[in-house]
Amino acid sequence: MAVTAGGELAFEAPGYRDALCGFIGASVNAVRDDVASGLQPHFPHGSVVIKPALEELPRPEIALLWFLDTKEWDFWRPGEDTFADLT
Repeated sequence: MAVTAGGELAFEAPGYRDALCGFIGASVNAVRDDVASGLQPHFPHGSVVIKPALEELPRPEIALLWFLDTKEWDFWRPGEDTFADLT
């Protein structure tokens, strides 16, 4: 789901792709991640909610982020931490 000032847009809803493209090049201000809510990177103008169902997993990593301040990658995988329920 993409959350912008215009509201929430679910995957495949009209405008969803355009909302996601609007985050390209924007810096992540904060990241919330827990099993109940999934992964939620927050940008200056909205956020993205990543909470896939098991059948929606396209590859081994659900998400990865590069943190400029620490110069490190963080990975989110099924069955681990935030996505411990996807096994």
